[in-house]
Amino acid sequence: MDEIFFGWRTALLLVVAAQLLIAAVLLGLRRFERPANRLLAALLVVVTLTLVPQLIGFAGFYDAFPWLSFAPFQNDLLVGPLILGYGIALTTGRIPAIVWWLMLPGAIDFSYQTYWFLQPFETRWDRVGDFHAGLYWPLRNGLAVMLALFGLAGAGRAYWQHRRFLGDHSSAAAEFDRRWLPLFLGLSALTLLSGVIMVVIDHFIVPLDHYDSFAFHVVVALCFWAIGQCALLLQREPFPKLGGSQPSAESVASGRDWVAEARRLRARVQAEAWHLEPRLTARELARRVGTNESYLSRTVNQGAGVNFNRFINEIRVAHVREKLAAGEGAHDMLALALDSGFNSKATFNRVFKDITGQTPARVRAGLAAP
Repeated sequence: MDEIFFGWRTALLLVVAAQLLIAAVLLGLRRFERPANRLLAALLVVVTLTLVPQLIGFAGFYDAFPWLSFAPFQNDLLVGPLILGYGIALTTGRIPAIVWWLMLPGAIDFSYQTYWFLQPFETRWDRVGDFHAGLYWPLRNGLAVMLALFGLAGAGRAYWQHRRFLGDHSSAAAEFDRRWLPLFLGLSALTLLSGVIMVVIDHFIVPLDHYDSFAFHVVVALCFWAIGQCALLLQREPFPKLGGSQPSAESVASGRDWVAEARRLRARVQAEAWHLEPRLTARELARRVGTNESYLSRTVNQGAGVNFNRFINEIRVAHVREKLAAGEGAHDMLALALDSGFNSKATFNRVFKDITGQTPARVRAGLAAP
């Protein structure tokens, strides 16, 4: 046992691994977004296990207990499918069958490692060592990178579809466009980049030992630590899901004056003060005006030249400007923003500047100037 030594590298990875597992447990126990949160919890567990060889290696466990070789800790073949599954489950509420099929290589790899781990240590490397180091491991690393690329691309596609859907169907799209899912994708992409660089250097430039690869593992560990913490902090309510009807030319009458229709719709929304409702949707507005969602979408898209989210937010911003011109909101801009249908000051500031080209404070100062 003299070989066991807990240095700073082991301590760092141990602290991060413990927090990853705690985040995984908390996400797995959440009562909302259960399919997505359980996939994210599984992803954090897989990453934690992938860090174990480094963690125990720096502590000297492989020297003290050489029979630990082939212990099935590392299974990064599951990372890509879990990223894909999480992105789709968060935006649609379901896990597609392709996610489970993409996990098959990971299951095969786990079985392979487990089989050789259970073989007698004295003959293990003699029987499979050359095949494992010379062919199997490089191929599985390349496959892990490809699966991660595919998973990240698929999750990114789900995000862009979701973003477009919210723009066409929800007046609260700005609350979700720049929040959790883009951050998740960005941090996942950073871990993928780190992994690709490590694989390229190891197989094509110079072989890396566990000391050389430590920095890459730290990047992965910290990125997924950030993912776990941000998921707990930012995801406190169900994510809006893809769904509803899509606009189609066949579902609405042709030859109409869509500009006039958009003006009438805008006037009706303002008269009824529906724009003051933070979570107004295209489906709900269509029901209130006595039409279908496809007709409403075409009225907004062709008549006003914007999507539904922009259409409602333009009415909200006009409402804010009217209140400021009347001397209201001079001392409490947040209250004015909330009363005008925005859910937060950050969203209000971003939308207001996007529509007017100026910050609310600057507009207020201009209106107050003699």
